Amino acid sequence: MDRLGYFGISWGVTTAPMMIAVEPRIKTAVLVVGGMFPTPTQPEVDPLNFLTRVTVPTRMVNFSADYNFPLETSAKPFYKLLGGAPKDMVEHPVSDEIFEVYRRLYAYDASPLNAELIKREDAEHWMRDEIEIDASYGNERLTAFLYLPHDVEPPY
Repeated sequence: MDRLGYFGISWGVTTAPMMIAVEPRIKTAVLVVGGMFPTPTQPEVDPLNFLTRVTVPTRMVNFSADYNFPLETSAKPFYKLLGGAPKDMVEHPVSDEIFEVYRRLYAYDASPLNAELIKREDAEHWMRDEIEIDASYGNERLTAFLYLPHDVEPPY
């Protein structure tokens, strides 16, 4: 496997530095529509701490109208911190009409989830909650399972 590359979109760009920096088989990367996303996390898994360690040729492609990863405050700082390998960044301006089409693709119903705890199980090291929430379609309910450790303080 001497020709392995990494391709990431959006969140796959944000988390890319961790994979690219530590996996020696990755020889190149293409990162599309992504950048820095300030999320509180542990230093061991903070993508910011891996950016300068990226040593493979990398191309970033970003759009000027991206509101999740704005060029000036997210994409360009991410690009600037990428390690010393050859790199380039392509900025694509996009019309408001085209951007609106893409924005609608990721739209979701922000109605209340109406979460209900169905069952709680305690084990030695964790707690398992079975939770039901309203689906964003029809009158269906979805079941989710949440595992929380007993010996760790939030945030998990």
